[in-house]
Amino acid sequence: MRTIWKFPIPVQDGIFELLMPKDAQLLHVGMTETMDEVWLWALVNTDASKVRRRFIIYGTGHAITALGDEELSYVGTAYDSGKPLVWHLFEVK
Repeated sequence: MRTIWKFPIPVQDGIFELLMPKDAQLLHVGMTETMDEVWLWALVNTDASKVRRRFIIYGTGHAITALGDEELSYVGTAYDSGKPLVWHLFEVK
């Protein structure tokens, strides 16, 4: 079955992993009104096996730290309407 799931994004330094169905299509990054958290929405096949995908998040104005030979693929930006914060999510390839 195909459906949309949301995944919590930790606002932390360094690379983190999310366990999600293989070939999940990343759709949107945003914040919910009721929770002061960043979320990632993805179109998934619930029958697919799960894989670990690596991500990193940066705030506007934060230094983009060296990741060696790894490449960053932009996923999306989340705006915190209650604070002057903007977060940018990248997948680490």
